[in-house]
This record gives sequence, structure tokens and C-alpha cells, in this order.
Amino acid sequence: MGLFDFSLIRRSVQSLEERLKALRVELNDLQRQRSQILSAPMNRADIKVLLNDWLQASASHYAGHLQASLQRLAKAPHAGAQNFDSSRGNVRLLGAATNFGESPAAADMDRALCGLFAAPLAQYLAGAVDALDLPGEGLPMKDRPAAVEKLDHRIATLMQEEASLIEQAREAGINLQ
Repeated sequence: MGLFDFSLIRRSVQSLEERLKALRVELNDLQRQRSQILSAPMNRADIKVLLNDWLQASASHYAGHLQASLQRLAKAPHAGAQNFDSSRGNVRLLGAATNFGESPAAADMDRALCGLFAAPLAQYLAGAVDALDLPGEGLPMKDRPAAVEKLDHRIATLMQEEASLIEQAREAGINLQ
């Protein structure tokens, strides 16, 4: 009787190890892709939308403030030209009334600029965004959750396959790590 040929077992174990290594390489690649999607810079279109939303909200807030300020002016009995004094709070273009000598808050000035100069400011901001030196354009923010979900599904499948492969090998007396 001849010696047992272990080469078949060796090839089987090597095949399992290669499959496990390939699974882990793919898992690492998918996890890297996931991380890149989540940490990628915003693309220019998303930045412009974000800035435009901020500009519109600030302009709207300012419009309400300006209307209230003009209402106070209209209702003030002493608001004639000879008595007009903005320090009395008749009209505030920059924001909320402040104590004498205090500067208005930066947010109030931002809102006033947005309210008074919305169109040219929007054009200027769009140009500034176009001039940004970005390392690359990331996926649009609205597409990122679906891309991550797709990767997460594939990662979960591969992790399950990896665990199953290790468990099947263990049951056969083969230690794969």
C-alpha cells in the first residue's frame, strides 16, 4: 500500500486561502470606496445650492426686518424729515437695534447684504465657487446615500461569505485566518 497523496489537500487548502485573501482584498477595496464617498469634498453644484439656500433665507429674514423697521418709521409721529434720526430706531438697515456705540452683529450684516444685494451677491458667490481649487468633484450629496447603501450591501454579503468560508473550513479541520 502506497503513501497518501497530500497534494490534493494542499491544493484545496491553498485554494481556500486564495479565495479568503481575494474576499478580504475586495472587502478592503469596497470599504475604501465607501470612505472616499463619505469624505469626498462637496461638488461645486452642491456648494452653490447650499450658498443660494443660505442667501435666500438670509434675504427673507432681512426683508421681514426691513418691513418691521419701515412700519415703525411710518407709525412714528416724530418721523418727519426734520426729526428723522436713525439712532432712535426709526430705521435699521444693518439689523437689530443696538445700544449707542455698539456694532451690529455679523449675522445682521450678512442678512442685510443678502437682502440688499441678493442678485449680485449670488453671482459673485457662484464665481467664487467656480474658482475654488478642489481636489476633485465628489458625488452629488443627494446620490451619496444610495451609493453608500449599495456598497454596504456588497460589504455585508462579502463579510457573510468570509465568515461562512472560515466556518466551513473549521468544520473540516482547516484553520483559516
